[in-house]
Amino acid sequence: MQSILTCFLSYLLKRLFSLVFPLLLIPFWAKGQPPPKSLILAELKTALQKEMAQQHIAGMSVTLVTKDSILWCAGLGLADVERKTPATNQHLFRTGSTTKLFTALGILTLINEGKLSVNTPLHKIAPEVPFQNSWEDTYPITIQHLLEHSTGFSDKSPIEEFNYVDTDVSALQSLHIFEKYMVSKWKPGERHSYSNVNYAILAYSIEKLSGQTFNEYMREHVFLSLTMLNTNVHLRSDNTNHYAKGYIWQNGKFIQIPSLPQYNPGNGSLHTNAIDLSHALQAYLNDWQTPQGQFLSKAILVDSETPHSYLSAQADLHNTYAYGNDLLAELPDGFQFRGHTGIIGPFSSTFAYNRELGIGYAYAVNSPCNTFPLDSIIRYYLTQHVPKPQPVFHPLDKNYIEPYLGYYRFDSPNDLRMGFLESLQFTFLLSEKGEELEAKGLLGGGTLWTSVSQKIFRDSHTLIPRIALVRNSENEPVVMQSGLYFKKINAIEAWLPIVVLLLCVCLLFISVLYGIVVVIWFVIQRIRKQSPLFIIILLQILPALAAVSLGMALMYFSSIISYLYEGIPVTPVVNKSTIALYGFGLFTATMIVLLVIRFRSLNTFLKTYLSLTTLAGSYVLILLLIHHWF
Repeated sequence: MQSILTCFLSYLLKRLFSLVFPLLLIPFWAKGQPPPKSLILAELKTALQKEMAQQHIAGMSVTLVTKDSILWCAGLGLADVERKTPATNQHLFRTGSTTKLFTALGILTLINEGKLSVNTPLHKIAPEVPFQNSWEDTYPITIQHLLEHSTGFSDKSPIEEFNYVDTDVSALQSLHIFEKYMVSKWKPGERHSYSNVNYAILAYSIEKLSGQTFNEYMREHVFLSLTMLNTNVHLRSDNTNHYAKGYIWQNGKFIQIPSLPQYNPGNGSLHTNAIDLSHALQAYLNDWQTPQGQFLSKAILVDSETPHSYLSAQADLHNTYAYGNDLLAELPDGFQFRGHTGIIGPFSSTFAYNRELGIGYAYAVNSPCNTFPLDSIIRYYLTQHVPKPQPVFHPLDKNYIEPYLGYYRFDSPNDLRMGFLESLQFTFLLSEKGEELEAKGLLGGGTLWTSVSQKIFRDSHTLIPRIALVRNSENEPVVMQSGLYFKKINAIEAWLPIVVLLLCVCLLFISVLYGIVVVIWFVIQRIRKQSPLFIIILLQILPALAAVSLGMALMYFSSIISYLYEGIPVTPVVNKSTIALYGFGLFTATMIVLLVIRFRSLNTFLKTYLSLTTLAGSYVLILLLIHHWF
């Protein structure tokens, strides 16, 4: 049972970490060794190599630039461990979601050509896209919503991450694979909720409007314009020595992971190298002025960095996700770097720039790792001689914040199956504490919010404001954090679902222990030649069978993450998870039927115990049914 819970929590934490919610935001930079007071390039290289060795990163492609020069553009470690091929600035690395930054540029290029606008409804340019939006008549999904992840669509699950067959599907066919995730859960434009499906749709839109393949259009209109001469968005690498191979560290050595294609290139299939990333960074730092001329206007660049649609953006909080362009996770330096990050299989990447300071950096690695130390080292080097930003303070407007005090629950989860757990995890009580607000999580954790204007706040651990107290279209108080939406609820709504779920989990765990005792007792009775009524024995062990099946389903499902890292086809483990899940449903349904039939013949203890465990199993089953586990 412990291993089951460990696997399940491992998957859950991976999902929750991406939310970057302030209640769990810990100043973890304080736990590590502070960087040296001064850092030269040779020491930067040594520091990165040391971090790579500690985290078992096989290879890295990295570049640091200013507006006028490339400070460093190199490879570290190995691009091919088996051949001992050193990584260079010419090796192509997979970048995952950093692709979205460039997919957005493809859309902006089409807009600049007059083929659409950010306000063009999706159904007008691609009515064949199989999405559902209950508010389409009054709140149609637009290109802007797709760019800013404010469609209300769920993210695709790990099951649809890779295509394990040898044949690629078309962009439109991929959208049918993602169809069940393309359902708006709230009014489009109200909330930010990250979904890879949005950028799969944008890639298809580029193909349809341009009449070219996604790779052809991106190469001709984006990559060549930015002097990214070797970059591509092919679904598959060509297995030449130009591509870095992916690795995981296992049993004291690097194990090569196959490079698996995605279904759609728009959300994560960018292959690029340090040289090309240098040119792209310098284009951003020079307001898109390139050696070939002006890529797109500075006005479009500024627009691409500015969120527009969701509530916090409308409240003038712009330090959030815009057109494939996000404010990256803040370090203690307080400097604002925009860009994008990505993960795909064992690869990770970062593309980050600060136009005000005229500096930028990008890197990609070919082994799973915590990228925070890499960003910390690089950004310290780039900003070590720049005056640090100072925190902004504003008197707390107690009259304004009064209606916002109370309980809140996260109400814009992007995971179709795990969303209800994310919502429960991020339930908190907002209260006044002196001249600050305190957000205290019901399941632990908490933080203080400091006012920087009447309605805008920053977490006390950070310098950049990313929290807004706003009202939705129904004039209800809402907390927005980095575009994420938190709905105000009462104390009963806050506590009841958490308490009920915890009680159900406890009852199911107890049922396993009780079931073991019953089986042992039954065996002893059989040895003694006694024959207890089988249906009563079955009734008593059914809750245990249901609980074990549920645990196995969660264990198998959580292992999908490690399968993705290792490039192993997920179909077998998905099938096992599905069988176990249906086993849970079957045992629970049988338990309900038998309990109804035999209820009058049971003693008081069994009536109480079986009623409670049946209710617990039924409650969990209903939750799973509602949240698309079946």
